[in-house]
Amino acid sequence: MKILLSSVFAVSLSIMTCLTIADDHAKKDAPINTPLTGINTFSCNFMPGKDMDDYMKVVKKYNEWADENNPNPQSAWLFIPTFYEDRAHDFYWVGAAPSMLEAAQNMDMWVKNGTNLAKQFQKVVDCDQSQLWAGRTIFASDNFEDSPSGMIGAQSCKINAGKSLSDVGEATRKTERIVMDAGLTNRAVFRWQPRAGVDRSKMDFLMLYASETMEQRVVNGNMLSKANAWPKIREIQRSVRSCQPLGMSRYIKVR
Repeated sequence: MKILLSSVFAVSLSIMTCLTIADDHAKKDAPINTPLTGINTFSCNFMPGKDMDDYMKVVKKYNEWADENNPNPQSAWLFIPTFYEDRAHDFYWVGAAPSMLEAAQNMDMWVKNGTNLAKQFQKVVDCDQSQLWAGRTIFASDNFEDSPSGMIGAQSCKINAGKSLSDVGEATRKTERIVMDAGLTNRAVFRWQPRAGVDRSKMDFLMLYASETMEQRVVNGNMLSKANAWPKIREIQRSVRSCQPLGMSRYIKVR
């Protein structure tokens, strides 16, 4: 999960400012300074008479193809909209490679050698939108990347006038300190910035908040309430960015 989109929905403007913290406690609690990952997302609907069982049969073939052909590592998830006001797609495919370069090399290989398999996908799903993102893991609990499924919420964000991505990074560091002091567990936070296929006039980046279960998400929220952390978090975040919730999806790791 740490190399996830690490889309949904819709990945990144520019390389984020590295956060350098001096003291040992801050080093432990500060957001993880992970490399940018390359993410390619597809927004998909099932063809008439087809369902997830049909899709997963083709995904199995794809995984075999990717093991033999992809020049670089790749992980993949399905984001299945669960709590949405306007559900435009049945699911989103989220593929991630350790870097933008490695993701691009994998894409080139798919274009070159994946034509026959692509035709099999097209019989099952219509993926009418493809987007490219650069993602960064802000925080991930120990072993969270091994979680095969869970819940993930997304927010579409714009940076406030007069503020910069560096300001967003500093606000995120402060927020994570508050969250960790409250004792939250089994969670991960990602930031995606759009590279291609995304209307940048509407967003500067996506924030994604993952929990291993819906129960854990509620428990974590209650812990923040008990610690009176929500007002502090909202004040910090609103000073640098404005965000709109996109909804919540169930994620399933498929590669």
